[in-house]
Amino acid sequence: MTLPIPTDQGAEQRWVAGRIGHLFSKSLQLSRDVYDAMLARGFSGELRSLTRRPPTARDYAWTAGALLLGSTLLVVERQLLP
Repeated sequence: MTLPIPTDQGAEQRWVAGRIGHLFSKSLQLSRDVYDAMLARGFSGELRSLTRRPPTARDYAWTAGALLLGSTLLVVERQLLP
């Protein structure tokens, strides 16, 4: 299906506005469908997340290693050392 292409500026603006309105209505309907599906699966409105734990030495070591590797690769790629 091909859409008619308007020839004057006013018609083009109306066509674009119509497409924007159509997209808005479709996205609104999709959000309603998603919310209804969430309710059907038991969503109560309460957001739950995993409990946070304090970082351990292993987490710090992993972060330091990743930063060291990234810095090394950057230096090698840019040939910053003579």
